[in-house]
Amino acid sequence: MKKHKPTIAAIANEANVSPATVSRVINHRNLVNESTIQQVEDAMLRLGIAVNEKKKINNEKKVILFSRETGNTTFYDQICKGILKSTQANGYHLIVNYDSINRGNIGDFIMLLKRANVSGLILSSFLSEDLLDALNAVVPIVQCCEFNENSSIPYVSIDDYNASRQATRYLITSGRNKIAFINGPQNQHYAKERLRGFLDTIYEDGISIPSSWIAHVPSIDYNLAYTIICQILNSDIRPNAFFAVSDILAAAAINACNRFHLRVPEDVMVMGFDNVDICTMIRPSITTVSQPKFQLGYTASEILIDLLHNSNT
Repeated sequence: MKKHKPTIAAIANEANVSPATVSRVINHRNLVNESTIQQVEDAMLRLGIAVNEKKKINNEKKVILFSRETGNTTFYDQICKGILKSTQANGYHLIVNYDSINRGNIGDFIMLLKRANVSGLILSSFLSEDLLDALNAVVPIVQCCEFNENSSIPYVSIDDYNASRQATRYLITSGRNKIAFINGPQNQHYAKERLRGFLDTIYEDGISIPSSWIAHVPSIDYNLAYTIICQILNSDIRPNAFFAVSDILAAAAINACNRFHLRVPEDVMVMGFDNVDICTMIRPSITTVSQPKFQLGYTASEILIDLLHNSNT
């Protein structure tokens, strides 16, 4: 009978450490203390793996693919950095895909996963349950930031609803009672939850606003948002605050206010979301809700790698 070579998971079990630690010993010894290195190498020897065979295990280095949205580039760059930190520490290669996944190209995307020998997938876009199931039949998946709550596939995200409530409450306690809401694509989970948090909060305070003050931008696009916000400001009744679900949209609101000679924040307050670099590049700087972008990406990768290791045990 052919004897199977022990897996990383088997080495981890023998050494009483995590599979990630074994991977670090093999690929990034500088990240591990000497006692742990010795513990892992002793376990390898007990399993019949010569320490000089580490190179062979290293050749089994696998690939994780991150499928990211094309809009809000700075935000997803930080997500990607978190994923990269985790994949490098655990001995995985990272591939980044910029194409949106939909029913029209799902077959081509699955072919890409197979040809690139992808071991696991991190998704940052909302997909229907059937598309998620089709992908999950090929590779393990973790959803990051955007997710389908009706799917059993694990996800990492923030509480968009409560974050939106806190931001709206800040505007109200600052004396603003005419607040316009600049939202993203309506099919996105974050857009639905942030709008719900906004509406629940203003209703609690008895604040009513014109329906035209709730604007849905089809994508996180500065120019589209700028045009929409100018239309809102070019009316007899103007808002005294804007709550935008992205800092990119908030920047458009500030510049639109400048066009109409409105002072920010004296005449119109502007609240953004994400805390990306543009917040400090524009004047005045954007008051925003900070997302733990790097940590979201890092955690999503760690969960996926744990799934991959457990599937090999």
